[in-house]
Amino acid sequence: MIKDGFDDPIGIIKFITINGVPTKIVIYDSNPIEIPFDYDRLILMISGNPGEIEYYRNYLWQVHQKTKLPVIGISNSGHNRLPSNLSMPNVYQNGHLYGLNGQIQNKRTFIDQFISKRTKLILLGHSIGTYMIIELLDQFPQINNMVDHCILLMPTIEHIGQTAMGQKVAQYIRWGYYPLLSLAYILDLMTQRFKNILANYVLRKDVPTLTASKYEMSQLVPKSVIEAATNLFNPNCVRALIYMTETEFKQVQEANIEAIDLNKNKLTFLCSENDHWFPKEFFEKLQRRLPDQVDMKLCLGQIIHAFVVDREATEHIANLTFDIIKNVINC
Repeated sequence: MIKDGFDDPIGIIKFITINGVPTKIVIYDSNPIEIPFDYDRLILMISGNPGEIEYYRNYLWQVHQKTKLPVIGISNSGHNRLPSNLSMPNVYQNGHLYGLNGQIQNKRTFIDQFISKRTKLILLGHSIGTYMIIELLDQFPQINNMVDHCILLMPTIEHIGQTAMGQKVAQYIRWGYYPLLSLAYILDLMTQRFKNILANYVLRKDVPTLTASKYEMSQLVPKSVIEAATNLFNPNCVRALIYMTETEFKQVQEANIEAIDLNKNKLTFLCSENDHWFPKEFFEKLQRRLPDQVDMKLCLGQIIHAFVVDREATEHIANLTFDIIKNVINC
């Protein structure tokens, strides 16, 4: 396993073409990698938005180390800076590939075409990835039959456009779309060192610390997260993630209570009191509407939605993830 720093393992990174879009996956497995993936059991991570899977490298590495199971994380369509020998279809002309439904189809196709039908899956989802998991279970019986359990982190499964954060982001998109796109063109031309410094400066503001030294502050944000952020300093990525966001605001309304109820034995929700995309009042309102048997916990304390920027939060959530998986499969 390739490592980059003391806790930011790179894993094995591959680009595979799904529905015509080159999509980055990251793989943690001690055995030789073969496609299609033929495992007895596989942990598959579905990312949020932005959907550059390298944001989750540290978390996925820890889950792999604890469970000793193979782990694959998959990006969202269009959310990766591509190598020079690859290109993606135009976002404006192919919106069906990059909107929320297109991202669900991306995951469906990946499972159908690149994972053996005999493989039992444990799905991990973060943010809008939790919505995608529920829809995959609901819409595709063959995938549902492959799934042992799902761990849904910081779920955004209803009315995200009505949250304070959703309204704020909608305003940014409405009035700042072209400035954001122009900024992406400029940043895309900058050196990697400059982009790393900028990403680190912006992201470390989200890390909840008051006592760190200047050096410690520089080390707080995992290198994998900084690299993932700089991968998004690209006009094509910005177009794709903004288009996906707009479709999320339109599509994610009432939670799919029926699908949650039908799959309640396969679902564990882990929620935070400090999640501006799924505030505590949303949690309480949804919990009242769900069957009692649904495992939805407000157990993440003050961890922020973008937990991957914080090493301690990432480790805590990895430990919780392991505890749940251990109970499911006795690993």
